[in-house]
Amino acid sequence: MKLGIIIPTYDSLDTLKVLIENIYSYTDGEYEIFVIEDGQKEKTRKWLREQDFRTIFHEKNEGVAKSWNDGIRMAMANDCTHFAVLNDDIELPMNWWSKCRDLFSNAHLVTVKSDIQHTVISGWFFILDIKCINKVGYFDEQFSPCFFEDVDYGIRFHNSRLKSAIADIDVFHHGGMTTYGTLKKESKISFDNNLIKFRKKYPNLRMQL
Repeated sequence: MKLGIIIPTYDSLDTLKVLIENIYSYTDGEYEIFVIEDGQKEKTRKWLREQDFRTIFHEKNEGVAKSWNDGIRMAMANDCTHFAVLNDDIELPMNWWSKCRDLFSNAHLVTVKSDIQHTVISGWFFILDIKCINKVGYFDEQFSPCFFEDVDYGIRFHNSRLKSAIADIDVFHHGGMTTYGTLKKESKISFDNNLIKFRKKYPNLRMQL
């Protein structure tokens, strides 16, 4: 069981460094790190080029769905069978992977508790196995740059009849810096546009947003 750790980032070097340190300190077994950089700051890109993990550099902000997909595809090409998708602004507890790994004996997607009740995954921390990717597919890149890509995947996962599990770990989340940073106006536009796309994709779905 080889774990691919996929981290989209957007010029969030300080929190990214903390997360990378957590991974090296608290992850056991065989794993590889795959960072997808959507930002353009040379300081961040310079640091990433100096590291010994794999990095994809996007030439523009492609959004979280494409970053997740690119990271998963690269991880699959490097023989990973499980894929942990992590925000760059979280902090991991000790033994996080060993506790999550045990749950895959009866599940194909593992996440943590979320305050969003209508989605099976939390967009800042979840782990998929290769059977989940093969059956549910990749993330819908029309929801760019952010919002509803995780809700959409949760609906598709639910319809697949695969089982999920919630890990009993405490993951600290600084909150909403990945790929869209602190651009509140742009985030509001992205939310409104993607809400229209989401309702068009699921015209019969009734849920509180």
